[in-house]
Amino acid sequence: MEIFDRGTDGGRSLAYDNAWTNWIKEKVRKDLNIDLTFVPVGRWSETGDIVNLMVSEGAPDLCYTYAGDMVASFRDQGGVLNLAPFIDTYLPDLKALLGEDPVFTGKDFIYRNADPVTGHIYSIPSYRVALAQRNIFIRKDWLDALGMAVPTNINEFYNALVAFRDRDPGRVGNRIVPLAVNDDIRWGLANFMNHYIDNLNDRDRWVYSVAERNLLMPGYKEGVRAMNKWYNEKLIYQDFPLMTTADDLYNLMKNGVVGAFCQNWDLPYRQDYKINEELAVNVPGAEFVPVYLNLNNLDMMDKVGLQIFYSFILTESHRGSAVS
Repeated sequence: MEIFDRGTDGGRSLAYDNAWTNWIKEKVRKDLNIDLTFVPVGRWSETGDIVNLMVSEGAPDLCYTYAGDMVASFRDQGGVLNLAPFIDTYLPDLKALLGEDPVFTGKDFIYRNADPVTGHIYSIPSYRVALAQRNIFIRKDWLDALGMAVPTNINEFYNALVAFRDRDPGRVGNRIVPLAVNDDIRWGLANFMNHYIDNLNDRDRWVYSVAERNLLMPGYKEGVRAMNKWYNEKLIYQDFPLMTTADDLYNLMKNGVVGAFCQNWDLPYRQDYKINEELAVNVPGAEFVPVYLNLNNLDMMDKVGLQIFYSFILTESHRGSAVS
């Protein structure tokens, strides 16, 4: 079975060989009489890693990925198994666990990826324990220095950014970044831009959404216009198009020059990035805290995420056309 290797602990343990994987292997052996082996795949290189495993005949039986287009390519080459015949016979527990589709009322989630013509299923949505997506975080020490309360709506948040820019509570001079974002503005400004989308029903959300991009949704353009205004007012990091890595963005936060950001829901507290921890070392007393601005459309997350598929080893005739 595939397992993501995120390198989150600096190599102190192996993603495929640790206390948790050993417990799972022992449990599977005891309950199912199956010897389980974990095959590591890099989280950020997953597509290339899985393709290489497939064409080298080393792919695990069960794989998972965020790349639906890769699964479709394997399907077209005969590299994945049609799971439809096995759902009620071998996968009733998974069917019950996944429950009802969060978008299509009355339909089981396990059938989300079924081909509407043939009924074949080549991947199944994985079970997501956490459905949280993004949070907005702000420097509490900067607010305290200015005598401002934690903002509770987008107007108060905007006023806080203006105060950060004009009054420089951190005394960082021209390095100040009221709102930090890198070149992935689709993610880092999503909560703000999605706020302006018109109140759509489920059907229209499905029609106007393109691969989790909301460019065609009515009202989204107004969100882009608002962010352009913030940028021209120097509230958003001015060199964001040149910042192409997440690490550069995180280092900016840790250096104490950033007032606020919107990223993964638990980012400042993650032990692999240690943003709040290292920020406090660089700037004693500094801390990012989450804010709830009562924004619209915070529920626009696609609940599918990871997709599970059962691999066939690609034959020699398939290798030349495997995706890269």
